[in-house]
Amino acid sequence: MGATNGIGRGRIGPRLGGATDQITSVVDGTITPVEQLAFDLQPYYAYLYCDALRLIPWKTRLPLQHQFIDELLHAVISVLKDRWNRSGIEIYHLKQSLNFYYARYLLEQPLKERKTLFTSLLNLTIAEGGKVISDQLEEFLTGLVREHIFAVNGGFSVSSFWKSWDILKEWMIEKNRGALLPLFLMSVDWSENSDNWHVLDGKNLYYGDFITRFGHNNANESLKFLGGIAFKKFMPESISWIAAMLSTKGSLYIDLTIAEKFIHKAFYGYTALIKGDSLLLKDFIYILDYLIAKSSTKAYMIKEDLITYKNL
Repeated sequence: MGATNGIGRGRIGPRLGGATDQITSVVDGTITPVEQLAFDLQPYYAYLYCDALRLIPWKTRLPLQHQFIDELLHAVISVLKDRWNRSGIEIYHLKQSLNFYYARYLLEQPLKERKTLFTSLLNLTIAEGGKVISDQLEEFLTGLVREHIFAVNGGFSVSSFWKSWDILKEWMIEKNRGALLPLFLMSVDWSENSDNWHVLDGKNLYYGDFITRFGHNNANESLKFLGGIAFKKFMPESISWIAAMLSTKGSLYIDLTIAEKFIHKAFYGYTALIKGDSLLLKDFIYILDYLIAKSSTKAYMIKEDLITYKNL
């Protein structure tokens, strides 16, 4: 790692105390302040930066450590911005370390600072001036957002997580951007039987309002979310959310495999509740008819079963 102080000083590296000493000084907060850090992302130094990230607490309030984290992140982003630059492969471990560290770092920061940092990160996902974001940068930025889900699932503060997700939601609505909608709907590789995620406790109104207003922007992700990790948390109200979503924008592209999974779980798990509530029954039949119009055999069979059950 090197450093420049704005007065023409050269690189600080092995010849002046050693790169390891420089990393240590960042970790313990004793490094002499500089205007800007200059990062050498060659593999040897990249591993040292990984070590520094492992040593700096997520809750750090030291300005020099904040500077180190921010400028290291943007040094990596600068490399990944160039779609023809394959150096991103050489700093694979550094990208992985930052991916793990940065989400947890944000979750531990005061809300005001976190909003500034997280919003800045989200803004980087928007291409400027008609330019195309490189695949490697898009993958990296998406991973930084996705890691929030893994962090809270691994035991990080649930209330802190929702403060970050509020920032994400507000940003998506303000920018009219749906690229991160799947992550807002927790689209990661959950096990097949995950349908009652504890982090979603008490979020019925939060997601009910969002899906009925914006779920049509990615109807399949909305269906996958409600039929997956959110299923038991939001049933049976989610039936009405889906009916409202399907009725807002005319004909939507629907993956029948995803939709049929939801109606199957809903009908055979909550038959009595659906039958016992006229509004739920009406909304469920609306969903079935919508899918039948898209040639869903399963929706047709479930409707037949529903009629049979109704007549019993």
